[in-house]
Amino acid sequence: MLAIRTTNAAPRLLMRRDIVLSFFGWAVFLTAAALYCILYTQFVALSTDTFVHSFIWGFREYAPWLVITPVLMTQLRRIHQFNNSSFVFRYAGLVMLMLSAALITRVGLEMYFNPELGFVAGVVDFFPIQVSVLAFLVIIWEWCLAPAKVENTQPPPAPSADEQGAPEFSAAVDRPKSQSVLVIKGNGERLIRWDSVEVICAAGNYIELYCADEKYLLRASMKQLEQDLPAGCFVRIHRSYMVNITAIDRIITQAAGNGVVVLRNSQQLPLSKSYKQALKAYKFATSQSV
Repeated sequence: MLAIRTTNAAPRLLMRRDIVLSFFGWAVFLTAAALYCILYTQFVALSTDTFVHSFIWGFREYAPWLVITPVLMTQLRRIHQFNNSSFVFRYAGLVMLMLSAALITRVGLEMYFNPELGFVAGVVDFFPIQVSVLAFLVIIWEWCLAPAKVENTQPPPAPSADEQGAPEFSAAVDRPKSQSVLVIKGNGERLIRWDSVEVICAAGNYIELYCADEKYLLRASMKQLEQDLPAGCFVRIHRSYMVNITAIDRIITQAAGNGVVVLRNSQQLPLSKSYKQALKAYKFATSQSV
C-alpha cells in the first residue's frame, strides 16, 4: 500500500479558526436559548425562571457538542484534503462516530441526573435532537468553512507533437503574465517570483504558495488564480493543488485511476483522475503503485 505524504491543505490557523468559531457559536446559541426559556416560562407557562437556571439547562442539553464540534470541524477539514475512493467512507465514518459519541454522552448525563431512565429509552428520546444538531453543523461547515470544491475547469490544452515534439518542459516556455506576486508572510508582505513557487495549495479563502522550505499566503481562490496563470507553467493535479511543471520528477499511477505526483524534493502529492489528462502533454517517468 503506497503511503502518500502531502502538504497540509488546512493550515493550523484555519483549524484554530474552526475551534474558536465552534465555541463562539455555541456560546451565542446557549445564551439565546436561555433567553428564550425565560420568555417562554413568563408568557406561556406563566412561571418564573432565572437566566442562570435556563443557561445550565441548555448547557446540560448540548454539553457533548461543546467538545465534539471542534473535533468534527478539524477532522472534516482533514478529510476534505483527499479526493479519492475512500472520501465517502471517511466522511460517513466520521459522522457516525460523532453521532454515537454525542448520543452516548447525552444519555449518560441524563441517566446520571435521572437514574430511573433506561439506556434504550434515553437513546430513543435523544436520537432526533442529536441527529438534527449534527446535520446542522455539517451543513454550516460545508457551506461556510469547507475548502474550495472541485471546479469545472478545463485542463490546459496539450501542446501539439508537431510543434513541440512533446519535449521535457523548459522553464523558458510560457512564463506567467506577471513574473512576481505580492504574498503574505507573517504580519507583513513580500514580493516573490512565480518561477520560485513549486506548489500551489488551496486553504479555505487563501492560497498557500510553497517555495522550497518557505510557505506564503495569498488571498484568492484556485479558480481566480488559474485565470491569471497561463497554461504551461503550472498544472492542476487535484482540486486543492497546482504544481510547477519544473518541480515534477515522476508520476505514480494507481489501479483506481488516481495517482501520486512525486516532486524533485521527494514530496508526494495526490493526483486526481479528472486532472491526469493535463499531464499527458509532458514526458514524465511513470510507474504503478504497489
